[in-house]
This record gives sequence, structure tokens and C-alpha cells, in this order.
Amino acid sequence: MHTPIQGKVFDQQNIYNEANCVNQTNMTSNYLGMTCNNNLVNTNKTISDINTVTSTGWFVVTAWLEKDNNSSSSPTKVMVSVSQNGGQSYSDPSQIGTDSNSAKRNLHLGISNEHVYVTYEQDIGSNKYDVFFTQSYNGGLIFQSPNNLSRSPEDTTDSTLTVDSVNGKWVVTYLDHGAMGTQTVLKTDCGGC
Repeated sequence: MHTPIQGKVFDQQNIYNEANCVNQTNMTSNYLGMTCNNNLVNTNKTISDINTVTSTGWFVVTAWLEKDNNSSSSPTKVMVSVSQNGGQSYSDPSQIGTDSNSAKRNLHLGISNEHVYVTYEQDIGSNKYDVFFTQSYNGGLIFQSPNNLSRSPEDTTDSTLTVDSVNGKWVVTYLDHGAMGTQTVLKTDCGGC
């Protein structure tokens, strides 16, 4: 059971999994605000892949995928909102990267001090996805241009991101379905390893 800032006690995450409601935390830390009547985002767009990360420096970063309808191939934006005071207030949502014309899926976040890392899979055409990576050096306020990590001739799936919260080393793992012709290959990319 968690007691958020507002003083209300919540014991079930699914109470807040309402459509079109991004909450201020995923309830991993009990000092953050958590109500849908104090929305972080309230939108008529379809929201998925909500992720929240926190650091010991009181940075809280929440990111999600946002699109106009439920079609799996509809254009998707990677959106982010940041708190620099432990979740008491948040920045207006902003888009990570500039590509709003392709479908995206499988969003992941990681954090180490003020460094925030983001991966997602993006449709590069013909319903084939590559893994993209970006990072922020200032707690999620500004992100670098996303970089295509996988550059697969076919498709990549099941990407994951792991970040060492102490030293900022990161590892992205994914399945590449085109690396060896007809075989699927488990691949990794890393920073600082």
C-alpha cells in the first residue's frame, strides 16, 4: 500500500489504468503524487507503453507512446513529461524526436543520476521495425536526436533496455529477424561497456 503526497491511500494500480490517463508514477516510489483527478496528461489520443523512472536527485521522468487511433500502424509520438522536484510538479508534455509519421512500439526508460535513456521500436516501412535509442543529459528536459541501433534488413522485436543507475552504462538487447537471412539472432548494443 502506498501513501502519495495528496494523503490518499491506494492499494491497487489497476484503479488508475483508465483509458487516456497518464499518472504521475507507476507506484514504485511512495513519495510521488498519484491520482487521476490530478492528471499528468488528459487526452483524447490513445496512450500506451507508460514508463516512469526516478533518480536519487529527485528527477522523475514519465514517457509514453501517443497516437490518434487504435490501429497498430498509425503514426505514433514518443512523449515525455519531467519533474525536477520529486513529482510535485511536471513540465508540459513534449515529443522525443521529430518523427511523427511512423508507428512505434515497445518503449523503455532508464535513468542514472541526471542521465535519462530511452529506447523504442519504430516502423521503418512495410511493417518492419528497428530499435531506436536516445538520451538526455539534463534529467529529461532535452533529448538528443534518436539513433537507429539495429539497422536490420528485416525486423527487430522484443527490445529491452538495462541501465546501471550508478555508472550510467546501458545495454539494449533485441531479436534481429534479418541478421542472418532466415535465422533470428539475439543482439546487444551498449554504452560504456
